[in-house]
Amino acid sequence: MSCANDGTFTVIVAGDENEYIYTVSCDHSGGTNWYHPHFHGSSALQTNGGAAGMLIIEPGVRESADTPMLYQSLPEQYLIIQSLSEQCLMIQSLLELYLIIQDFSVQDLTAYSLMSGDAVFDTNIQDPFATVNGCTGGSQVINVEAGQWTRLRTLHSGNLYNAIVTIEPAAAGANTPLCDVVLLQKDGAWLGTVPRTVQGTAPGEAPALFFTPSSRNDVAVRCAGAGAKHEIRYAQVNNALRADPEVIATLEVSPSTRPPAADLPQWSPCRPAYLQDLTGLTPQQLGNAYPIELRQTINNAQFSGPEDYMHELELAVPEQWLVTGTDLHPLHVHVNHFQIGKVTAANQWAEAPEWLQEGDYMDSLSAKGSVQLLVRPERFSGVMIIHCHITSHADQGMMAVFNIKGKGADALSPPQVAAGDFGTCPFLVPQSAPFRGTPATIPGVIEAEQFDTGGQNIAYWNDNTDDLAGPVPPRSLEAVEVVASTDGATTSVTSIRAGEWLKYTVNVEQTGTYGLTMFSVRREGSTSSTYALVATLSTGPGRKGVSWSLWSGQRSCPTDPKETTGLVSRVADSNLKLSDDADVYGAYVAPEPAALTAGPQTLLLCFDKDMVNARIDSLALRYCAASAALCAPRLAAAAAAAAARNDALLNPVAPPPPPPAVPATEPVPAKPVPAKPVAAKPVAAKPVAAKPVAAKPVAAKPVAAKPVAAKPVAAKPVAETGARA
Repeated sequence: MSCANDGTFTVIVAGDENEYIYTVSCDHSGGTNWYHPHFHGSSALQTNGGAAGMLIIEPGVRESADTPMLYQSLPEQYLIIQSLSEQCLMIQSLLELYLIIQDFSVQDLTAYSLMSGDAVFDTNIQDPFATVNGCTGGSQVINVEAGQWTRLRTLHSGNLYNAIVTIEPAAAGANTPLCDVVLLQKDGAWLGTVPRTVQGTAPGEAPALFFTPSSRNDVAVRCAGAGAKHEIRYAQVNNALRADPEVIATLEVSPSTRPPAADLPQWSPCRPAYLQDLTGLTPQQLGNAYPIELRQTINNAQFSGPEDYMHELELAVPEQWLVTGTDLHPLHVHVNHFQIGKVTAANQWAEAPEWLQEGDYMDSLSAKGSVQLLVRPERFSGVMIIHCHITSHADQGMMAVFNIKGKGADALSPPQVAAGDFGTCPFLVPQSAPFRGTPATIPGVIEAEQFDTGGQNIAYWNDNTDDLAGPVPPRSLEAVEVVASTDGATTSVTSIRAGEWLKYTVNVEQTGTYGLTMFSVRREGSTSSTYALVATLSTGPGRKGVSWSLWSGQRSCPTDPKETTGLVSRVADSNLKLSDDADVYGAYVAPEPAALTAGPQTLLLCFDKDMVNARIDSLALRYCAASAALCAPRLAAAAAAAAARNDALLNPVAPPPPPPAVPATEPVPAKPVPAKPVAAKPVAAKPVAAKPVAAKPVAAKPVAAKPVAAKPVAAKPVAETGARA
């Protein structure tokens, strides 16, 4: 893909494939993004047919260093909303009246899909409907922990209408309180200050989240009352044919062992250089406003080709636009975000009061009246597409090409941070620090939960999709899932996802070859791995296999499979199975010895596969020998002993019954004594009052909802019978 054409005009012929390679700059803002086909003339057919999905850019190390721990550790859930509507609608305003003929219905999509020879979209559903993560009828269930904050990343693929999304108690009149909902990001960019309270359409009503087609809103949600259910409701704005809100998903509140979370702290996120605040620039610095009017066309012109430029901008030079008509034709801008300028009450939607605010960075806009947008193109030169994001309108020509002049990045020259300009984010890359200030000593044992301090992307990387149902000390504020054993004696790291890592600062006392072992929580006094590198773990119910690597001196896990610099040990054993009991642990000995150099260093434990039910208690690095050759037989013996012990855990054998006692001498027969009859004395039975025993409630174990990842579908061109240009 060449960035010189924004990637939009790349055509993938049916049956072919195309590899897209993206180089994400080190200061790219973390946020929620998305993808969909853009083949001109068929974008609506393909996107509305379901070829769309969410892309998440994780924050860089500098942004992570600026982020408070409470935001770093928010568990995450994902909602991808897609809507299919009526075939043919009249849209009327004071300014225009026309017939939309390509807002594809369910029947249209099925017919055109079959006509093209691609039956990927084939259904007998007749009525319009919306889906969440591919699920219809409100069947998608999202779990949140009672009284705790959850980050909800939401994408509205849409197709024609703006929408309002609310979270409301499922049972009317049940006195269930509304969930707290605060806004964090719009279109993948942090607000200037978070969290922002979201207002309802009217006082006392549920917070109303506003979406236009292509919008992404990240919110934090906190719901009280374990066992409560809330409905996620979806209502299209100004669609008389679907006036009533639809229930598109259910939010269930799981019990929590933690006290209710406090309000999220006020925080002004740092911003990279390409998202700096432009609202303070003077009119002289911004120049005359460039007008953009969307009325069936853009500035009375239809798209005619990628070389036909409507407007030119200068790289790194700010300018202002005055945009009109986005109430009926939501504006979407590629490559660069824009910042909202002056806003008045006339720009707001009644359904979402004060949703549009000065200073917000966005890439998709629907507002009433004329709105000032502030733009400064950064880093990328060449083509920048703007268009109406009602995809059928863009297919009919509501698209324009802007050209960014100057020498910028492209596919062959990845974006660079100019002269170390990281905006308001820290310039220096922060380093992690040893747990409790003291490096672990090698040879020795490293407790898994005693990873470094410093937070997400600095001391560890954690995928926050797993529910944090009561993390325990000493890491109760961290994002990493740390749990206690049933008896409370030890703590372990669990809910391991591919791509996660943990960092440990250590001091190696002697250069040489070491063995690695993962130890069980219930370590016995005599372990087979006194000199092996051992990992103590439980693979958990129904799971088997481990895959991880250990590195020295790396900041994060290498992505190149050929990389060996700093590699200490690599383990991939798909057959290992320890115990189905999460509290029964075994020792795993790494088959290859590891060479370590004396001195202080950081060890990075990288996980290559999901081990959701596994629990890791500790790592042991024992000095083995001066060379790998001398270490090998000792390591083999340790591995065999550990394997035998693990087999005993999996296949316990009941001990044989004790033999009967043998008397020391022959027994002497007892002399019979005649029994004397004794009259039975009647005893009146005394009633015994039953003592009531109060039933103890059993807390339901929270189950984290697993997001349904959208599977990318290669865009296939469709004959022009399916779309008019």
